[in-house]
Amino acid sequence: MQLSLHELHYNLGHVLHQQGNLAGAAQCYEKVLAIAPRYVSAHHSLGVVRDEQGQQIAAIHHYHQAIALDPSSIKAYNNLGCSLAKLDRRDEAISTYQQAIALQPDWAILHNNLGQVLFEQNPAAAIASYRRAIELQPDLILAHCNLGRALQAQAQHEGAIASFQQAIELSDQQSDAPDHVLAAMAFSDGSLSWIALNQWDRGLEWWRRAIAPDTALVKAYCNWAIQLQGLDELSQARRNCAHFLQALLQAESASLPDRPSIQASLAKTYFHLGNTLAAYGGTAQYRQAEAFYQQALKLQSISSELRQELCLKLAECLIKQERFSAALLVHQFVLDLDPHQLHETHCSSSNTLTYSSDHPTDVIPTTQDWFNSNSHSGNRYISLSTPQPLLPAPAPSSCAGLNCAPCLKRIFDRFHLTHLGNGIHTCGAPIASTNVTLPLFTAIIASGKAWAMPQQNSWKICNAIAILTPDHKLLSDLSQNYPGRLPGCQSFNPASHHIFSAELAPLEQIPGRVAALAGLSGHNYFHWMVDILPRLELLRQSGIEWEAIDKFWINSAIQPFQQQTLETLGIPLDKILASDHHSYIQTDLLIAPSFTGHLGWIEPWALEFLRREFLPIAAAKTALPKRIYISRAQANHRRVLNETAVMQQLSHLGFVSVTLETFSFAEQVALFAQAEVIIAPHGGGLTNMLFCSPGTTIVELVAPSYIRHYYWVISDRLKLHHYLLAAPGVACYPIRQLMYPSPLTEDIWVDLAALKILLRQLNLS
Repeated sequence: MQLSLHELHYNLGHVLHQQGNLAGAAQCYEKVLAIAPRYVSAHHSLGVVRDEQGQQIAAIHHYHQAIALDPSSIKAYNNLGCSLAKLDRRDEAISTYQQAIALQPDWAILHNNLGQVLFEQNPAAAIASYRRAIELQPDLILAHCNLGRALQAQAQHEGAIASFQQAIELSDQQSDAPDHVLAAMAFSDGSLSWIALNQWDRGLEWWRRAIAPDTALVKAYCNWAIQLQGLDELSQARRNCAHFLQALLQAESASLPDRPSIQASLAKTYFHLGNTLAAYGGTAQYRQAEAFYQQALKLQSISSELRQELCLKLAECLIKQERFSAALLVHQFVLDLDPHQLHETHCSSSNTLTYSSDHPTDVIPTTQDWFNSNSHSGNRYISLSTPQPLLPAPAPSSCAGLNCAPCLKRIFDRFHLTHLGNGIHTCGAPIASTNVTLPLFTAIIASGKAWAMPQQNSWKICNAIAILTPDHKLLSDLSQNYPGRLPGCQSFNPASHHIFSAELAPLEQIPGRVAALAGLSGHNYFHWMVDILPRLELLRQSGIEWEAIDKFWINSAIQPFQQQTLETLGIPLDKILASDHHSYIQTDLLIAPSFTGHLGWIEPWALEFLRREFLPIAAAKTALPKRIYISRAQANHRRVLNETAVMQQLSHLGFVSVTLETFSFAEQVALFAQAEVIIAPHGGGLTNMLFCSPGTTIVELVAPSYIRHYYWVISDRLKLHHYLLAAPGVACYPIRQLMYPSPLTEDIWVDLAALKILLRQLNLS
């Protein structure tokens, strides 16, 4: 029988979908619907593809179309519920699943999916749904995994382990790859229940089984971390983590209980990770540090000395959270162990935790508010943009700042982030109507004050800056701190600024006119170029000549890119006042330009300033490569662990690997200005996209848990062709958290098959 044209398109779409080519499949299904708009299967299949592309609204539309055309389309009901749940439209999802179950009560997957949506609000009902799914289909591995997680969340750990064990046994009987992925997840999740029952030998064995599929990635991490020489807390954590993982990979199942060295390395990893987070500071960091200390204390095979140190660090962490009763209980426990040790450490801790009382007395929402009520002759407020009407400020709520999942989802939608298949994504121009800009101005404050958290090492960076009035009030719109704030966020709480809990250095008097330019992560190339240098242009737009400034208060000017960019702009290094060494100052006349925009979000005028000032210095070389790969081999995080294999694939296509640390600033500008295709892991090197020519192709390699929008903004401004290739990560969450306590640091393991597909799609192969 001869197939009709729309059936041919549909079958081709199905094949492309099976191959992971989501964009091609979507095109085929769109063609089907153009010919036969009432073709139910095409609506349903296109809905599935759109959902996998991250376009849930479009998916919901097509599922509704399929159901309208065929009210008995149970699969459309099921997938509609999934898409609604991803948008957090839980009530609609629950109603959809209930309608589907009424139509086909014996389909197990419907009960499983209903359980997933019910779990947050009604765990008991969710557990009942999972049990019903298993009753209908005993070999449904996903339902066993979900039941295990639900029981685990209810602290029913024996039942949880039984469910995870059932999922693992069923997976062993299957040959499908997805089932083995579920088995790895079952080992990972189930390990937490073994540990909760204090059966560390079984928990470690399940960790070993969980990381087996990621052995190559884990070994590459260990080979790097084991040779780190630093004595800082993070380096020590990484070395101990590598020792732990190496021992875990080498151990046989039966030998794990007899390997106290494995537990000792794990305890030291927890200890140093806790110290790292506690030193960094912040509510979330203190809580995670506390969790690490507590996990280490549960281990049996640790020395009494380490146990005492852990208890004392835990007590310090509790004090920083002002949980004094809990800290007292921990101190009492240490007192029972060693009274002399407690006395010495308590005295030391008391000194360490003595905070200055010189904290702000109030928070002023906008600098203009303060100027309106302070008419000192030396004060001036210079507005550089049309004031926007202020939206009603809702009560501050919980928000993870730059890592806030709902805010990031909104930004991804704004950029039309679309999954093309095989981990390949593309992003388009943002929706213009959603642009959120900040007011631009310069404030000149007589006897104004400025404070910044000094950088101490590669991970304890400048995480807070503040501008204060002479009467010691915090100017909120001239102050920032991590975790920061994403564009459009309405949950920002200025009263949570780190200055209210930080230990401040003595106030230092600086004579003359000082321009306050220090910024968050100002030692980082990206933030230096995008967030700090453009503030110099705001001074110029305000009619303030740089020559008239006595000192520029900036994080530091010791790195080559800092010195070379300042030299190009004509700013003498002897005018730099480093906030790392002068963290808390008061000056005769403080000149504070506003932030150029949201953190890391470059505005068109700032981009034009950077290109105007720096493109002319690009070295005129004709031998520069057109296709470049940016290596992060010298970085201390977010490295490409299989970079050698990546370059073996790229070198055949004319790509040249470059290490930007060996290039001068002018050479980097020239390199990117002439490049046609740039492949690079997400990192500071991509900042040089600022100097690319329109039409340049960018392939950004990203870790699965750290996908961010910063470079998409540059691509949009310059009309670059921007692609992302998302790498697979370590499936075992507890191990991934040991290796990478922050998603920002996660390394990248490039899927070589996906890279090959992307290169073919870009016509580079």
